[in-house]
Amino acid sequence: MSKILFLTPELLRKYQVLNKPGTHIVKVSATVTSKHFINDDYPRYLIPLRVITNKSLLYLVDLLQRHYQVPYKSVSNHFLTGAIFEDKMDDDYELPIKGEEVIATFDYKDSKLVCTQIELLPREQLDYVQLEFLDDLRESIKQILKL
Repeated sequence: MSKILFLTPELLRKYQVLNKPGTHIVKVSATVTSKHFINDDYPRYLIPLRVITNKSLLYLVDLLQRHYQVPYKSVSNHFLTGAIFEDKMDDDYELPIKGEEVIATFDYKDSKLVCTQIELLPREQLDYVQLEFLDDLRESIKQILKL
């Protein structure tokens, strides 16, 4: 896994802009591992999202106009995160990976837009092509096209 060291305009382009509360399909910005786990009174995994608010976007655009790249660590608090609480996870729960889409709900808390709920989209295994059925499929398509 590559670690993001600097924020650049090209990297910023990958983020979605959030300007009001709502539920949206958004992407995870990094593969979630044990380093994202917080073990306190509310054990949870922090989920970094590719989402930014209008206010943070304006700040970062201004910053990037003055400096082509800035240390990511110094601006990481401008990107939104969600949380998956340990008590909501069963034994075969899989943590999200970089680029995976999740359903995230955002709302105001203390007059700040935050992620209040996050849910993984269902993962399903796709069937593989079964070569022995290709002839039957070809014939079926020919019959449909004749109609």
